[in-house]
Amino acid sequence: LYVMKWHKLYKTSKDGREDEEDEEESDNEDSEDEHEAALESKATPHPGGVNRVRAMPQAGHIVATWADTGKVHMWNLDAQRKALNKGDRAAPQAKPIFTCESHKDEGFALDFSPNEAGRFLSGSNDSQVLLWGPVPGGWTVE
Repeated sequence: LYVMKWHKLYKTSKDGREDEEDEEESDNEDSEDEHEAALESKATPHPGGVNRVRAMPQAGHIVATWADTGKVHMWNLDAQRKALNKGDRAAPQAKPIFTCESHKDEGFALDFSPNEAGRFLSGSNDSQVLLWGPVPGGWTVE
């Protein structure tokens, strides 16, 4: 499971312009090398392959993943996000803060409620849909 951050992004000389010929293209090539975009990432092990990932809109560091093992995991990736922002070389490995094993089959449908923080739906390939409600220390799954 990767948390990624793009930085050093700049407008290009063509942003906002129509299809114009670039007469100064060769003159600007040397200066463009100084402004290379950079991608940094932090990784944490995930149990099994990842079918789908969704972040909670109200708290982007809370992430749900659907594993090919048929389990749905909730993660708190705040430490990984902070490590990216501080430029730390290493971040602690995250572990799921909650795991649901109620689905009988793997699936792909995951979505957080845009209106109620923590409320969540998961749907498996066998048409089973589960509603998750936040409770202290985790979720109740119906």
